[in-house]
Amino acid sequence: MAKQFSWYLFIAFVISKLLWNGLSEPLAEVHWDSVFHLYYAKQFAETALIKNYAQQAAAIAAQVDGYWPREEQFSTAYWRFSRLGHIALLGMIVKMFGSTEEAIRAAHWLYHTLMALTMVLGVMLGRVCKPCSGLYIS
Repeated sequence: MAKQFSWYLFIAFVISKLLWNGLSEPLAEVHWDSVFHLYYAKQFAETALIKNYAQQAAAIAAQVDGYWPREEQFSTAYWRFSRLGHIALLGMIVKMFGSTEEAIRAAHWLYHTLMALTMVLGVMLGRVCKPCSGLYIS
């Protein structure tokens, strides 16, 4: 009975946290580069961004070792490439909703829902997976 109550309490916490964050203002208290992610998401939705990345993958990978353009403080191409999954996820929302305020709200809700589901999955895996007794962490 106590186990079942703790699950109900946990689910109530997750739902309230999801609603609290989801009902907040989109793009409020976000990281400074969020605007760039939205811009590249629009490029993903409207251009052949993935095809261009595939063609330039070797050149982008070479920039990791410090061979980026001199005018850049760091490799902006590698920065975008390393966040390709994030850009693609936002790009799908832009493709569905267009470049509108609704797209920003949809992305806002999607990310808060994914964070809540990640928390639930983490707790469930923590309860199911037992730590290995032979594991030694120094």
